[in-house]
Amino acid sequence: NEIDQWQRHISLQQFAQNLQLAANSVYPNETHSRYSRVYVLIFCWESEDPRLPVSHEIAELIKVLDEIYHYDIEVFRIPEKRSHARVSERVNAFVAINDDSKDDLKIVYYAGHGRSSKTRDLVWTSRPSKNGENCCTVTWTGIQKALEQAESDVLILLDCCSSGIGNAAEGNGVTELMSACAFDVTANGVGHYSFTKALTTELRLLSQKRSFPVVELYTHIYCRAQHHMAQGLENERYPAPIHLLLTRDENFPRSIQLSIQDAPHAQLANNNRLDAHSTCQGLSSFEADSSTAESTLDRSSSRQLPQLRQSHGPRLLFAVRLEENIRGEDLSIDFFSDWLRLIPAIAREVRVEAAFECNSTLVLVSLPLCLRSYLQSHPAVLSLGPIK
Repeated sequence: NEIDQWQRHISLQQFAQNLQLAANSVYPNETHSRYSRVYVLIFCWESEDPRLPVSHEIAELIKVLDEIYHYDIEVFRIPEKRSHARVSERVNAFVAINDDSKDDLKIVYYAGHGRSSKTRDLVWTSRPSKNGENCCTVTWTGIQKALEQAESDVLILLDCCSSGIGNAAEGNGVTELMSACAFDVTANGVGHYSFTKALTTELRLLSQKRSFPVVELYTHIYCRAQHHMAQGLENERYPAPIHLLLTRDENFPRSIQLSIQDAPHAQLANNNRLDAHSTCQGLSSFEADSSTAESTLDRSSSRQLPQLRQSHGPRLLFAVRLEENIRGEDLSIDFFSDWLRLIPAIAREVRVEAAFECNSTLVLVSLPLCLRSYLQSHPAVLSLGPIK
């Protein structure tokens, strides 16, 4: 309860160590891809709803993942018969690829209709289910647990309504979820403001870096959604995307890193790779453009190492109750400047907004939004919400 929380404290040194671990998880400063192979499994409905033509945006996303990032892509069209069972079977087979190696990254993506069940499970639907109308369904929440138990790291991308549903679970690798909106929230449909459109755009822009964490991709998408200006349209909405860290490796805390893989010259005949002419209904075929390939090569030779540069994006404010009893006259900028030297990796990103003398010391600290998921929870550290 609230009074019990007042009695909890954390030392400056411990808080600094937690910040350092969070920074190392997000920005490990690696010079090459962490993963030997990156596999992508894209789900869409075999019978696409003409009112939600997601296949057009999926085709653009595939083009970026294939031509720029060189990922191994497979599209699975969800049939109307035994929909749930077929998706479950495909996910289990996907996890087992390459003997579920820890050296691989698995990415699962879905675009289409979705809703929250009475038990707060995410259900994929082939059509909007209104007025008791029957439609094909896939209860995704249960199937997702197979991905959380995978030895490999897994990134889940969901562009549907009520997609931000997640439970902290035990797992073997790192599992991260990025979704178009929170649970019981309606996502934007196909168009300029859709989650997939923003995802595709930011993946293309971030490809200039040698590698980047998923949470940085999320921050860029969040900022893009945050800055949409209202146009006075009917049913206008700009839901904030959601990022959840579902499972983590306690022995090696880290974020999933995305980077361009080596061009798969010897893998083009692999049966698991995408057949551009037989994917989702409406998916336009794509061909490698020579100018695109040349520009990608140019970027790959000049990409920069990931660095923690001073952020101007969204920040979160934390209240930290310290063990140290610092006198009011010592609560100065110079005092906290010395403390920040304990965490050189993110010293420029930490701002001490205010400090108060009480029975102990209460400090208000703001951090970049991207560090939120990786900062270890502590009863003496309370999140107060986003600030500008």
